[in-house]
Amino acid sequence: MFGDLLGNVEQQQKALDEKLKSIVIHESIDDGAVSIEMNAAQQVLNFKINPESIDSSDSEKLEDLLTILVNNALAKCEELKAKESEKMIKELMPSGLDGLTNMFG
Repeated sequence: MFGDLLGNVEQQQKALDEKLKSIVIHESIDDGAVSIEMNAAQQVLNFKINPESIDSSDSEKLEDLLTILVNNALAKCEELKAKESEKMIKELMPSGLDGLTNMFG
């Protein structure tokens, strides 16, 4: 029983990893001055900087915007990963035990 469950967990984890790679997050800051495209597996896919919205002589502001932007996108990734992981755990639980997933938060 547990061997099958553990094997299924490994398969489900691989499936979860692939699903996270396919979920794309778009985040922007400062009215679109800087934007990022990242997948839920926390891989950066693209950055865009709108040169009309950024003063090229103000590198400190750009650095601050990038820091905030990346942190916001990573937070979204973590939230999505938690939701998808919870779904996976519920699918793995034998029927009648799926209520156990609510015990920890």
